[in-house]
Amino acid sequence: MRLKIRYKSCLWTKTDIWGNLLRKQKSFLSPKWDRMLGILRYRKSYWPGKKVLRGGTIINYNFLKPKTRPNMGFKNKQWGYRNLLSSRFCVQRFHGDIKYKAFLNFCHPLSSEQLQVNIERRLDTLLYRIGFFSSVSSSRQAILHGKVLVNNQKIARGNFIVKTGDLVHFPLKMRPIIKQEALKKSKTLNLRNREVFKKRKNERSKVDKMIPTPHWIQTDYSNLCFMICKDGNLKSYYPFRADFDQLSWYSSYGNG
Repeated sequence: MRLKIRYKSCLWTKTDIWGNLLRKQKSFLSPKWDRMLGILRYRKSYWPGKKVLRGGTIINYNFLKPKTRPNMGFKNKQWGYRNLLSSRFCVQRFHGDIKYKAFLNFCHPLSSEQLQVNIERRLDTLLYRIGFFSSVSSSRQAILHGKVLVNNQKIARGNFIVKTGDLVHFPLKMRPIIKQEALKKSKTLNLRNREVFKKRKNERSKVDKMIPTPHWIQTDYSNLCFMICKDGNLKSYYPFRADFDQLSWYSSYGNG
């Protein structure tokens, strides 16, 4: 997939889906990208969980409420539906460009918590979250080529849901390539984190470390294998706002 075609979805949704637009800003020379890149460039990074005030308004998503007026009912519905479409589109693109019908069939019989658990337990998403691949699409390509083993069996589906106790590993021929991909991703993460930890003297030691894996995954980087060791609600990080309650409602509405 070419660079401009891939990142056109970021321009349509007005969000940084993969969180790396600023590192590729020299590739976007069209004036239509100037406003979005300017907002991302001058946006300040805040620690999560803090109540940040800017101009008398609260920026935390938990405290944001839509402004309503009696004569703006249709406009609010229109913008609310557009935000719903953009959030659904961002989740599809983030998880390797899932097709529309496949996403509806995947989400329809599930609640919001079950939907989040099943999306995070997809095999291609797990390989990306742990750091073995630089993107979900590259991890899915390796799965389709038969280079990923689950309990010593080849899996040719990227949407395969890994259960608790399943051992995921790689063949011996693929391990040097996976190590190179993991080191490449760790270098990009270190370069990205240097700007965050530059002004914090006590936390400079965190720059040279890998990104921490989720607590519900037991990972062995020396042998390049991992296993899910916990059930329940699995919290995950997205560079954008992902509302799974709206996504579950949208999937049931679309199939109904």
